[in-house]
Amino acid sequence: MANLFELLSKEDCEKIEWYIRNFAGLGGDSSDMKASLDYILRFWAYNKQSLYKMLGDNLIISRKVSYSRTYEDMSDDFYDYFGRNGDGYEFRNTFNNKVRDLYLKTDISNTQYFNLVNLLDVEPLMSNIYDGESFKFTYNNKTLMINKGMKLSKMLGKMSDILEIDRDIYEKFRIAHSQFLNQKNISGELCLSIHPLDYITMSDNDCGWDSCMRWQNGGGEYRQGTVEMMNSPIILEAYLKSDKDMELWYKAGKPVMWNSKRWRELFIVDESLILGIKGYPYCNENLESICLAWIKKLAEQNLGFGPYTKYLNQIHNYSNNIIGELDRNIYFNLDTNFMYNDIYSEHNAYVSTKIPTDKSVDLNYSGESECMCCGELLDDSLLDDRENNAEMTICTSCSGAVKCDKCGDIVYVDDTYNVDGRTYCAYCYDENTEVCPCCGVRKDYDDMKQIRLRFQKKPVGFYTDICWDCCEDKKVKTFFNGEIEEDRDGWRSNYYVDGETLTKKGRDLFNISEKEFISWAIGTNPNQRPSLIF
Repeated sequence: MANLFELLSKEDCEKIEWYIRNFAGLGGDSSDMKASLDYILRFWAYNKQSLYKMLGDNLIISRKVSYSRTYEDMSDDFYDYFGRNGDGYEFRNTFNNKVRDLYLKTDISNTQYFNLVNLLDVEPLMSNIYDGESFKFTYNNKTLMINKGMKLSKMLGKMSDILEIDRDIYEKFRIAHSQFLNQKNISGELCLSIHPLDYITMSDNDCGWDSCMRWQNGGGEYRQGTVEMMNSPIILEAYLKSDKDMELWYKAGKPVMWNSKRWRELFIVDESLILGIKGYPYCNENLESICLAWIKKLAEQNLGFGPYTKYLNQIHNYSNNIIGELDRNIYFNLDTNFMYNDIYSEHNAYVSTKIPTDKSVDLNYSGESECMCCGELLDDSLLDDRENNAEMTICTSCSGAVKCDKCGDIVYVDDTYNVDGRTYCAYCYDENTEVCPCCGVRKDYDDMKQIRLRFQKKPVGFYTDICWDCCEDKKVKTFFNGEIEEDRDGWRSNYYVDGETLTKKGRDLFNISEKEFISWAIGTNPNQRPSLIF
């Protein structure tokens, strides 16, 4: 069995260590490394043996790809980018509304109106060329000559300025349009990789996209997933390389570079199935299909897996799937630990023809979860609150971090506050605590009782918060001499104190002026007035 760690070059090891030291801390902060790199990568080196063999005893293999997508293919992607949930929707909607208003005001002709609103349909966006009549567009004392054959993206940018569309709205559209166009003609170097740095940087790149797996840009919510995928024996990464690599740092006046990914997807490679999980920053069935067929061939030839089905199947997780080619139903249960499980809806897969009819496929495709600083396994108990712990790539012991008792987030000790014996992050401290005006102790809102003011049993819209301890210990007598009365309103309780019992300090507590107080006092029953405290 080959020692995969020894296959990493000295330069690769230096890059991995640099990446861990610079981005593995909380929120993508810098960190330390207590363990040696070979110890930290021991799970990767052991678990990737089979995939290493499948790649022909290589950590990365690549091939050139080139193809053009059809109008129908691009139409399927249109709503991902420009539909209601797409980044380009707000601009598309705003632009069309403004153009319609111009038409209703007769500022543009009927033909010009239809030419403009049709600019944001599939075909013009796909061609990126204005193919309508040439005309002069004037608005807000600004004029733009719109010529047939003009580059659409340039034209829309200028019209956005003239129509005074928010620049941020246009910028989101511009990026969405650029990503949309990037899928029209696909060409480049397609890679299959088990290199540890490719897993660590699976969502870090110089191509303008990221995901919840990112290590840079504040760190993603599911960063430990990159470690689990790196350590998984059945997860392979595929990506389309950018023309220019990602710059890491400068050494001896020269940039140190690593693969920048225009597109990437993780694949399950198991004896039972080969499945595409989800592409980022977009789903591309052409690239996915190329990868699946490539992986299938390698797995059958180099690992003796399969044979798999001849045709791709649509797999639904946590359900029975009819595999027509096999004439049988198979239940798939594909899960993870800290990794965000992207297997939902329909996923393309080749299924092994050897799976018995009555057998379900149960796979947890996560590898070991470990600290990138000391290399030790993360405590399984952290999985009980996966949503708040999945960002950790360094254990709490190494990072000097603790959990916020309010929201569950992991934060540095120096960024926490102690409130009544509990630990709070800065956000929860600001948003969920206040000082009790009676005892002067800071409390959680949940430990406070909202006291409402009323005169002659009628609420007057003033209220204040006093902690439960003070209310129960009768320490509130400084502010009012009456009792706090509870009024049940269905499932909820309201607490009231009568204004007639307020002391001078009580009026200050409720921020009531003497004029307001006297006004309410005059409105009370004459028989009650002697009890009012002035």
